Amino acid sequence: MDGEEIVGGKGTLQDITEKKLNLEKLAISENRYKSLIQSQTNYFVRLDTKGNFTYCSERYIDDFGWLYPGNDPIGENSLIDSLPSKYDKIQEIITKCLKNPFRNYQIEITKLGKNEHNKATIWDIVFLKSDNGESEIQCVGIDISDRVKAEDENKFQANILSKIGQGVVATDTEGNIKFFNAAAEKIYGWKFEEVRDENLVELTFPDLHESDLLKEILEKLSYNHTFNSQYNGRKSDGTVFPVQITMSGILDQDGSHSGVNCIFSDISRLKKSENKLRELNENLTSYTNELVSANKGLEQFSYIVSHNLRAPVANIIGISEIIVDEDIDQDMRNKLVCDMLNNVKRLDTVVRDLNNILKVKADYNNSRELVDFQCLTDNVLHMTGALLSEDQITIKTNFNDFDSMLTSRSYLHSVFYNIILNSIKYKHPER
Repeated sequence: MDGEEIVGGKGTLQDITEKKLNLEKLAISENRYKSLIQSQTNYFVRLDTKGNFTYCSERYIDDFGWLYPGNDPIGENSLIDSLPSKYDKIQEIITKCLKNPFRNYQIEITKLGKNEHNKATIWDIVFLKSDNGESEIQCVGIDISDRVKAEDENKFQANILSKIGQGVVATDTEGNIKFFNAAAEKIYGWKFEEVRDENLVELTFPDLHESDLLKEILEKLSYNHTFNSQYNGRKSDGTVFPVQITMSGILDQDGSHSGVNCIFSDISRLKKSENKLRELNENLTSYTNELVSANKGLEQFSYIVSHNLRAPVANIIGISEIIVDEDIDQDMRNKLVCDMLNNVKRLDTVVRDLNNILKVKADYNNSRELVDFQCLTDNVLHMTGALLSEDQITIKTNFNDFDSMLTSRSYLHSVFYNIILNSIKYKHPER
């Protein structure tokens, strides 16, 4: 330098090609990382040690950004998106993370959803500690609402199956038990743990095992048919009891046969009721037959009354009309009085016999007696003496081969009386 005039220069050169390339690679890598994070269907957020957001993925903002001013969660407290009832549980996990850096913790959190449709989520949380003061809490979450809903539905259905009074058993395609509800445990006496993977048919329906009927049932179920029938089941103590069973096939998502669903009902009481009803019906039939028999007895009794009483009453009336005649002598009058008394006695005998007929049904064996045919015939002839004398009729009998019978005197008297009376009534000189 001469005075104030610059006469030359001096400088240094540095090759920054590699540095520039590294910065470009870093920018590309960061962009790829951000793109990867944004493209995830999971939630990705970062928090500072106070629990405020420092980063949120687009998926998180789409579902929960509406909870924050300007739809921007950055700088806001992360508890805002959760139910107040979950605050203590979340704070407990955050505290553990801060005490145990780089250790992963998992928690299920119910997040506030739009239109009061809350979301069930599960989060993996880890505290990434840094010595340069840039420590942060990293959280990756998954929306499990559909899974929780399905689990709740399954629990609801399982609760229903456990509460109903019918036994419900599900098996695989080999008939091995995969589900055994509380009612089935009560009906059969086994706990589910005792029969899990046991063959249902071998265990509870030994008579069906290896039978052609079982093969027919399984074939029907394979065509998506339902089978209903009644069989004898076996309990854990070996007791055999009647069972109403309904079977239907279980299909998987592909529509393939994956098992059998069986619904059982213990119908022991029903069978007892059916047997009792059958017994009552049989008794009713017996009572009906007795009533029919009694009606026939009443008809016969009415017939006996109309015929057996007719003769002595007719004789008494005839004798009474003669006795009042003043022209008959005393001897004839005495004879007529005697005949009247005899007819009165016969009438009394008939009435007594009719009374005995009423007792025959109740105690038939006690009312039977050995009846002599000839004596019974003579008694009937004496009652119809007036008719015999008037027409000069002679009755001939021959009881040499069979002269008596153990029976009801009243019934047999009615038979003999009607035979003799009808023979007189319908006699014909040419026969």
